[in-house]
Amino acid sequence: MRIEKIINNKKQFLDLLLLADEQENMIDKYLKIGDLFALYDDDLKSICVVTAIDDETCELKNIATYKKYQGKGYAKTLIKFVADFYKNNYKIMLVGTGDFPPILSFYESCGFEKSHCIKNFFTDNYDQPMFEAGIRLIDMADVNKTVYMNAEILNLTAEAIELLKNLISIPSISREEKEVADFLEKYIEERGYIASRKGNNLWIIGSGFDTSRPTLLLNSHIDTVKPVSGWTFEPFAPTVENDKLYGLGSNDAGAS
Repeated sequence: MRIEKIINNKKQFLDLLLLADEQENMIDKYLKIGDLFALYDDDLKSICVVTAIDDETCELKNIATYKKYQGKGYAKTLIKFVADFYKNNYKIMLVGTGDFPPILSFYESCGFEKSHCIKNFFTDNYDQPMFEAGIRLIDMADVNKTVYMNAEILNLTAEAIELLKNLISIPSISREEKEVADFLEKYIEERGYIASRKGNNLWIIGSGFDTSRPTLLLNSHIDTVKPVSGWTFEPFAPTVENDKLYGLGSNDAGAS
């Protein structure tokens, strides 16, 4: 799978663009000034167009996947790509879409939130009726997504990844967790917290804990199953490949 930014001859993708926006003159307005991205998985699967609104905001103007490839995650992959592509340039990504529950549900699953509704947008701006799944679109919903990561979030993310790598590199098979418990106890105390311990079990009480208020317990485990012969990566050697971190316990439950 690959995603390319298309610089020249963007109208070669008009047939696909028209699946999401049925009026060509509306497409022409943003295609000239927008960035077009194409996702290929052997052949072309999806495209999208992103335009700048102001110094802090961009807008996803069009995203479409050929019908026979819909429901396979290509559009979500493309949205994730462009959100990451623009995270150092903009704070917010907007989408104007039909105020129709299945469409809104899709964008919500991609991390967008509905902000407001523009009444009669499709009837006022399009020459012909617009339909989605047999339902005529009348109003347009604006949804938005935060795409930037500030320095503090980037630092916390990097620290969390480094901690996970350390946990992977320390074997902690069930009932053999002492070494990883020792590491975590030291890690916790070096950051100014008090770690309580019984055997290889560790717990921390939050600074705002109040016995008179309801208690929330976050519970996880530090042991893993034994590695099996089917592993394609070294289980105790954390490996990053294609933005994924591989290693025994990387998900269950080191990531928690």
